[in-house]
Amino acid sequence: MDNSQKVLETVRSEGPLIPVTVANKLGISILLASAYLSDLVSKGSIKISRLKVGGSPVYYMQGQEYKLQNYADKLNEKEKKAYDLLRQAKILWDEKQVPVIRVALREITDFAKPLKATSEGAEKQFWRWYLLAEDDAKRMINQETQRETQPEQTKNKAAEARGTEKEETESSPKKDAEAEKDKTQKTTHLITDSPEKKTFSSPFSHFKSQQGNQAEKNEPENTTPDKTTQPRSVSQPAPAAQSGRDSADILMQDSFLRVVHAFFSRNDISIREQIIIKKSSEYDFIVLVPSAIGRIVYYAKAKKKKRYSDTDISAAYAQGQIRKLPVLFLITGELTKKAKQMFEKELLGIVVKSIE
Repeated sequence: MDNSQKVLETVRSEGPLIPVTVANKLGISILLASAYLSDLVSKGSIKISRLKVGGSPVYYMQGQEYKLQNYADKLNEKEKKAYDLLRQAKILWDEKQVPVIRVALREITDFAKPLKATSEGAEKQFWRWYLLAEDDAKRMINQETQRETQPEQTKNKAAEARGTEKEETESSPKKDAEAEKDKTQKTTHLITDSPEKKTFSSPFSHFKSQQGNQAEKNEPENTTPDKTTQPRSVSQPAPAAQSGRDSADILMQDSFLRVVHAFFSRNDISIREQIIIKKSSEYDFIVLVPSAIGRIVYYAKAKKKKRYSDTDISAAYAQGQIRKLPVLFLITGELTKKAKQMFEKELLGIVVKSIE
């Protein structure tokens, strides 16, 4: 029996496991054990987890999924909380969870399986406990959505009943006679609602947008001018910059990043760390923001989109919670109605600012 077959048998008998277990069992190096395990994964003989133990994924065979729960204590605090909620409830309605849990559910894909369902004509996102059969999950989701819509339907029926009763009570013999006389004449009244248009404004009003910066050129300058007009240097190079190009090269080639750095420069915000999430459209930063009591450390997310959903804003908020830092979310487009409501009513410690 060759080593590859021995590794497979070890996973079959002792999985889920990590490479060090195979290395100790077979008397080989951890590096070689990892290579054998990766080869078996590529062949489809075994599976690999997203969850990591000391930086290493967990390897297992089909049918051993239930044993992954033995490694749940390796999840971070937020992920463990989401894990416990889902294990107890078996299904979770995504939009009803707090932002930190919504993000954590997307991270624990070994235990949380996404499932779409339609409620009131709209597609909704649910999460299924990974050991719960999909048919059982769908039945539970149907029950959940029916409970959600039933009170609203009951309320509407009660309102209709009260309206009918009121009309019958207030009707007089004279009105009945007039109604009989004019039975063939019907008048339709169109009622239009003109709700007051709600405007949205972001905090950090002392920050200068590009348009505001142009307008202020003709006004007296009361504040101390920026010491530099160049983007501030990055203390730690982004992963993409390790191929030999320095920060200046990246700035020259990435117009979105130049806009972000210009915003930081205008507002005397210094960059401590910069991470490329998606070139030309998404970056993470750790920055120092000036305030009346000194500079405050912020986690900043800069993302280029036309419209930002509640998921976008809750994901940024959750990253700040994980880092235990306030959040500065830099946008180039507009927040959806639901995202605005979440920002204004549910989330504390996050600032949303347009940079265009």
